[in-house]
Amino acid sequence: MKIHSYGCSFVAGNGVDTKVERTLIGTPELRKYREGLSFTGQLAKLLDCEFNNFGKSGSNPNFLLDLVVNSIEENKIAKGDLVICCFTSPLRNTPEFFPTYFESRSKLGLKGLSFGLNELAFHKRNEFHQLGGESDTLTKTNLLKYRKEFFTKFFDYNIHFDYYSQNIVFLLQYLFDLYKINHIFIDAFDTFITNDVYDKTEHIEKSKYCGYGEFNIWSYLNQFNDKQLFEYENLSETLYEGKLHPSAKGHKLIAEELFKVYKSNYE
Repeated sequence: MKIHSYGCSFVAGNGVDTKVERTLIGTPELRKYREGLSFTGQLAKLLDCEFNNFGKSGSNPNFLLDLVVNSIEENKIAKGDLVICCFTSPLRNTPEFFPTYFESRSKLGLKGLSFGLNELAFHKRNEFHQLGGESDTLTKTNLLKYRKEFFTKFFDYNIHFDYYSQNIVFLLQYLFDLYKINHIFIDAFDTFITNDVYDKTEHIEKSKYCGYGEFNIWSYLNQFNDKQLFEYENLSETLYEGKLHPSAKGHKLIAEELFKVYKSNYE
């Protein structure tokens, strides 16, 4: 068996030990160092198996879905392997009705509405950050300003994301069952599944969804009131009012929770 993990920087291992990571910037060792201390690497030790960490900083749920499907199609995941899908905020996706002028960042998720609910609240209280270099143009001024108007006047989180988040999970469950691939789902720092308007959650395999309805990675670690479970705050890569990444110590606790889920479902 091999573990394959997908998600954002919470999967990639950003922040496992920021002081050490700063010394490795620009070297191949940085990725290897983070992966080894990430919850994927630490779970692989508990299960005595190899692993692939496909975490990508700044990525969105659409990126996760595409990468998982491509991995299956390319036979990178074998029958009996374990896939961990760590869902980041669906706010990182760009709404279908936004024109490509809004693609001011990368296509991984940085161009979305926000990095998460905390950053969304920041934008509602203040001016959305503006890009420099140009002024009084359609791209840089008028359409970017529309984001704030959209947030404050028209946006309803649940109307869109109830349907979106549940059906991402249904599709992944179907694929994993079809190809006899073991899986565990978990949320990074926002609750991925919402069901205020649309509710088909009875079809979610909740025993394989670590912390379903109870916690995400950030909230689980935060309940211990231990700063050592998170990256050094003064060296954080978090944008705006985001949530700190787990440290190596924090990743160890998450690996232990995932180990329990694996044992209860697959052994």
